[in-house]
Amino acid sequence: MTEARVERDARHEAGLRLFEAHRFEEAALELRASLEANPTSECWNDWAAAEAACGRIAEAIKGFSTALSLEPGNRQALENLHYLEKRQAPKPAFNILQENKWRGRECQPG
Repeated sequence: MTEARVERDARHEAGLRLFEAHRFEEAALELRASLEANPTSECWNDWAAAEAACGRIAEAIKGFSTALSLEPGNRQALENLHYLEKRQAPKPAFNILQENKWRGRECQPG
């Protein structure tokens, strides 16, 4: 294994360990470094997950989308992307009205 490959794998592994430790900002930095050296679907997915954990949803969506463009069969990236897109979708008005009703804020006729 080449020295660059060993460093790349070490950065990716370090990023995953940081992610598991809930040190998301640090994980995102390590995974980004790994991604720049090895822009695979797996690396894009892992970096995007760290971005999502940091609250950078737009960046995460771009990352998951890139992972899927590189490997359309990447089920994890697809599931992650769908989850984020579902969370970002505006609630239908009916659901908002139902929530208000159950909170005691029923609409009163004018």
